Amino acid sequence: MKKLATLFLAFMISGFAFGQDRQQRGQQKSPEESSKFYTERLTKELKLSAEQQKKVYDLTLERAIKAKDRGSIKRGDMNQDKMQEMRTERKAHQEKLESILTPEQLKTWNESRATMMKNRSDRNRGESKQRVERVRKSKTSPQDSTDQ
Repeated sequence: MKKLATLFLAFMISGFAFGQDRQQRGQQKSPEESSKFYTERLTKELKLSAEQQKKVYDLTLERAIKAKDRGSIKRGDMNQDKMQEMRTERKAHQEKLESILTPEQLKTWNESRATMMKNRSDRNRGESKQRVERVRKSKTSPQDSTDQ
């Protein structure tokens, strides 16, 4: 009985420890942190100069602050006007970023974005297929069990 109680206590403590870690990972970064992270990523990927780093950081910080001020919007709550506004902001941000980059950097950036979008669509397609299969199985499972 004592071993069982000790084992139960160990599971409870480990559960709380992992729960704390998940909460910290799920927290949103501040606009400054996310801008710094994005600038560092582009610097490593595109070999940005110091002047470009500053411009990219300022541009990204401005966009991150706007996003934070806008708050989190659930997809169901988003209307067409909000979606169009966000598309316009994203396009303006992209155009400003393109003006900062050199032609070689822009080519590399566009290639990496195309790869990322392809990977994202492949991943989403796979998830969609799995979701459809789960729905089919759930629809056929009750019928199969009643036939027997």
